[in-house]
Amino acid sequence: MTQNHYAIHFTATEQAQLVETQPDPKPLGPHDVAGRMVKSLVSPGTELAGYQGQWTYARYPLTPGYAAIFRVTDVGSEVTDLKPGDLAFAMGGHQSYQRARREHVVPLPHGLAPEAAPFARLMCVSMSTLTTTTARPPAKVIVTGLGIVGHLAAKVFASCGYDVLAVDPQE
Repeated sequence: MTQNHYAIHFTATEQAQLVETQPDPKPLGPHDVAGRMVKSLVSPGTELAGYQGQWTYARYPLTPGYAAIFRVTDVGSEVTDLKPGDLAFAMGGHQSYQRARREHVVPLPHGLAPEAAPFARLMCVSMSTLTTTTARPPAKVIVTGLGIVGHLAAKVFASCGYDVLAVDPQE
């Protein structure tokens, strides 16, 4: 039985559709992993900007998304550490079928809920600051804006030993 595949497409500024799609028909390469989407995460800042037409590089239609959890269904001949049935993370779009090279896929640790795992992607937004800033713990840092990314940034910095002051323009 053939399964239907779907993706969310931004078709124009402030227009989105769920469309039926076809996976890449080429056979899996030796280092490829593929599977069915289990969960994805909307980035409220990045994707809302794309939806509102604020991406200067946007060419419609486009498939938004960059945090996908999928259940592996197929692996390339050289992939030995993942198998069908495993849960994995990739920076895939909001689409029912995921396909990525093995080096771009992270197996989910056993016990990590698929609905919690994509938040790791949003944590990464601020984590690069830990290596690029000259401040080191226990320095004081201020996180402004406590949306999901700001909240996670405050948690990451606090867990690394910084003295965090987190503020938001909304009371």
